[in-house]
Amino acid sequence: MRTHLPTFPLLLALLLASCGDAVDTETADPGDTTAPVAFTCPVTIPPDPGHTPTSDHPPTPALHDDTVWYGTDTLWTVIPVDGSHLPRKGVWWSADFDVNEDETPPLAVSYRQLDGDGVVEYPAPGTNAYTPEDGWFMMNGIDPDDPGCWEVTATYGGATVTYVYEKS
Repeated sequence: MRTHLPTFPLLLALLLASCGDAVDTETADPGDTTAPVAFTCPVTIPPDPGHTPTSDHPPTPALHDDTVWYGTDTLWTVIPVDGSHLPRKGVWWSADFDVNEDETPPLAVSYRQLDGDGVVEYPAPGTNAYTPEDGWFMMNGIDPDDPGCWEVTATYGGATVTYVYEKS
């Protein structure tokens, strides 16, 4: 009786698959010995200069060095120029926000971890706050405490702003 042995590419694919890495046996190159590419967080690097808000707001963020306004007049926030993490609550501004008309603005904020499975949702409504340096602004939620690569998405009055930061 004659026994047929599998070919080398098939053996290599089976061996790699048994190690926990998925291998596409249709396109796997048995001679490819390169390691998988490590995840790189696609942090948001804001334009320089950043967004310039309406005249009733300061032209640059008041309380944080190396940060800029990011977004549009309809919705903006403050982010670091290097894409790092800025520990703070979910703070947002809008030229359309009037605290006298809406003390609980329809602001929703979500955080999705790009290098893991973390998701944190803060549905509308948010709340309001005031500082002499920044004027009236909206808040909703606190950024996740876990390290990782996080995508933040905020919506308010039909506007959406998304950015990515990395927290070590």
